[in-house]
Amino acid sequence: MFNKAVMAVGDDADEMEYLADMLRQQGLAVLKAHDADRALHLIKSLKPDLFLLDVWANGLNSYDLCRWLRANRHTANTPVIILSAFNTPHARRDALASGADLFLPKANLATELLRAVQDLLERNGQTQTV
Repeated sequence: MFNKAVMAVGDDADEMEYLADMLRQQGLAVLKAHDADRALHLIKSLKPDLFLLDVWANGLNSYDLCRWLRANRHTANTPVIILSAFNTPHARRDALASGADLFLPKANLATELLRAVQDLLERNGQTQTV
């Protein structure tokens, strides 16, 4: 049984499945949403321990979704990681300014992501059962 849940939001189904497989191998439950609107719908009934947002998700962009998560009392303290194919100072600044805990470029995603997810979940100290 999983004791932590990550919600992954992105419009690339293959990439989301790759990320989900990687996270499941670490014992995490993964909730996938193909766009921000679907994520908002799922958040009403599910309480993930961490959000993983792709910058280029369909609908509401990830920066706006992150701002919404920070403004919502139920998700304000839930860690958020924003992923981007663009590893630029501008992309990093926008992600962090939107309220993300961490910005990760997709270039070294496999090693960086697992370390970041574990660190943020431990730091946040939340324990949710899915």
